[in-house]
Amino acid sequence: MKKNRIKLLLTCGDIAGIGPEIILKIFNKTDLFEKYDIKICADEWMFTNYLTIPGLKNLPEGRFENLGIKEFNFTSGKSTKKTGEVSAISIYRSVELCKNQKFDGMITLPISKESINSAGFKFPGHTELIGKILNEKPVMMFYSNKFIASLITSHIPLKKVYKKISEKIITEKVMQLNGILKSDFKIKNPKFGILSLNPHSGDNGLLGDEELKVIIPAIKKLNKNNINAIGPFASDGYFGLKNFKNFNVTIGMYHDQILNPFKLLCFEDGVNFTGGLSIVRTSPDHGTAFDIAGKGIAQISSTLSAIKLAAKIASNRKDKNVKI
Repeated sequence: MKKNRIKLLLTCGDIAGIGPEIILKIFNKTDLFEKYDIKICADEWMFTNYLTIPGLKNLPEGRFENLGIKEFNFTSGKSTKKTGEVSAISIYRSVELCKNQKFDGMITLPISKESINSAGFKFPGHTELIGKILNEKPVMMFYSNKFIASLITSHIPLKKVYKKISEKIITEKVMQLNGILKSDFKIKNPKFGILSLNPHSGDNGLLGDEELKVIIPAIKKLNKNNINAIGPFASDGYFGLKNFKNFNVTIGMYHDQILNPFKLLCFEDGVNFTGGLSIVRTSPDHGTAFDIAGKGIAQISSTLSAIKLAAKIASNRKDKNVKI
């Protein structure tokens, strides 16, 4: 057994979703549990239902950080208030263990926002919940071998986006990302491609003036602070011409502007990384997939990428004792 392995913790996600199946497949069919010191923040009984799936013969004995939750019946594919509560408890416990340096990083399996909110945890997603627990300011990032991306706004209605972007917000977020790319990804001089908000970058004010009044002034301010930011680019041409290949990171103004092309291009290996935290947190870039839960067809590629990225970032931080 290798010494000084990176220690990683997997949350269980919503146990009625595909999270437990993915974890068991990784344990039974890969060597990652040995390459890294991986444990699962859950109780063993939550996984026994999934041993009926062909090829999943063994539970990861000795690999559970038990939550001590009394056993209850649940059905694969049917999320409930109770399974939402379990997923939240797993997140809280994992953050605590990472904060106390028992683990080098955590990988969160998919949750149901509806179920976790019905259980009394009122947050729109992992990023906001973990930020609240730590009282830190997280930034949502998306990583694959094809490109890295981030957002100025995240989980808000589209009609509110224009009210939530400003020169100050864009400048501060890109400056934060600049530090994250240097420390966690070891990119010495990150190059940022900044997308516009309006079609055709606003057509010089004809289709909206946010580019003229907000985005361009922010880019100029970033350049004055020696940050290599270029734009704004109309997103259709930017992705259509594969201009993202010319930048270390692409910055979008709203959720679907980034997530639509990212999932189209990087669905199999895409990873959600929460930057700006004192702990390392990644997750697969897909949801609970209740429609296929328990059927044995869930794919593990995105979670494999999330585990490897968490290990890479944790290793980068250990090398330089990076503080975020």
